Amino acid sequence: MNPLIIILSIVFTIALLLVVGTAMTPFRILKRLGINIVIGLFLLLTINYFGNEFGFKVPVNEFTTLLVGVLGVPGFIVILVLKTLV
Repeated sequence: MNPLIIILSIVFTIALLLVVGTAMTPFRILKRLGINIVIGLFLLLTINYFGNEFGFKVPVNEFTTLLVGVLGVPGFIVILVLKTLV
């Protein structure tokens, strides 16, 4: 077999893997953001369910859900701290 064909096929395979890997990065970010939003929404609803008996309620809206979705559990803690201060 011609060495040029072997080298070109290796280079083409590496280039293809780089392009496919780069193209999948936004989907990974969106997947992680979606998972964080679902977990954050669950935490917010859980706090509202159990905190309702103590008069502690956190509003569930686009801002709180997005903040918890982007920051994760630290965002949830920030919302709880802000709620207790305000």
